[in-house]
Amino acid sequence: MMTTMMMILLLLPLPVAALVIPPSILPAALGIVFALMSPATTSQLPPPETSLPQYNNNVPVLEVVKVYGKLAGPECYGKQAPKGSSCQIQLNDLQQTLSSSSVSSETDDFVISRDEFAAKLEKMEFRWPLKPFGINGSASLAKTAVMNKGAETRVFMEELEARRLYDPRNPTGPLPTSLRPALNRQLQTEGILDKRAIDRTYEAFVGDGSPRAAMYGGDETAQFIDYYEFLKLFGPNSISWPK
Repeated sequence: MMTTMMMILLLLPLPVAALVIPPSILPAALGIVFALMSPATTSQLPPPETSLPQYNNNVPVLEVVKVYGKLAGPECYGKQAPKGSSCQIQLNDLQQTLSSSSVSSETDDFVISRDEFAAKLEKMEFRWPLKPFGINGSASLAKTAVMNKGAETRVFMEELEARRLYDPRNPTGPLPTSLRPALNRQLQTEGILDKRAIDRTYEAFVGDGSPRAAMYGGDETAQFIDYYEFLKLFGPNSISWPK
């Protein structure tokens, strides 16, 4: 009987339903309403979802790309990277970059200061790096970058559009990969804006003043570092990634 009455009340407009509720039911119904609205009840509800905290102290990934694109050369797993692209950092070249020009080249353990490194880095040519594919030591999935895909594709495309080098609404426009040289020139002129990118790179490669152990990661036979290996040395948690 009670169930039938409640179903009828749900089907009736609110004013009519209020008129036909028996007086004996009103106290119980009001008690339920007050209980649901009481602080003791609402405090047990799960907290609203909040977004993850934003870490504004991290280095923007574009600045990290700028540093790597200056240190990396065209060597690309035994081949040459396409025009306007960089691929791997040759560790012999990096060793020379980290060596001070104020002493003899025979002094292997003497490295440049952070300011000397920054000055050298700013003068080096920037080329947008390629994204590596594959696994180290795998015969069937050997590392390569022949697919000609740039690292941080989303950032690359956003920079092209922001600098009005590429319009995605124009189907007859140039291919984004062909615009690498134009973007390279703009980023070269712009320079490394966040100096923390230089600081972190210097710390990663020089460490406590013994660069060889840091740059080779304990592997004295290594000859190159690719983009993903550089990110590990830099510290992924120190980088601000696109949202």
